[in-house]
Amino acid sequence: MKLVIILLVISLCLLNSVVYSQKLTIVRNNATLEEILLDINRQTGYYYSANSQVLESAKCVSIDVKNAELDHVLTVCFKDQQLVYSIRGNIILVKKIDLKDRMIDVDDFSKWTTPIPIREIFITECKLV
Repeated sequence: MKLVIILLVISLCLLNSVVYSQKLTIVRNNATLEEILLDINRQTGYYYSANSQVLESAKCVSIDVKNAELDHVLTVCFKDQQLVYSIRGNIILVKKIDLKDRMIDVDDFSKWTTPIPIREIFITECKLV
């Protein structure tokens, strides 16, 4: 019984790594972010969630990637955008950066994977472990 559980855990871990290592090929010039997210959906099955106003405010993207990982494709798409993304399960969440907010919740920020320009950071609590 223990062997079955161990094999099940190992197979789930391998399946998880296969999902994240999906390869994408996208060649687009001056495409909207929504068009690229639809291409990602067609090739990977990942859905996206974003406010329509957020997608309309995004700059057009030119991208030429072959056999690239999902994270790399998204990093290229969100470069120089005032947007960040986060992957939850098989959903890509897109959020607008509000540069007026100068207080950043570090725990919340760590979930977003695209670097953003920050003018000031206020640290409210610091713990050494």
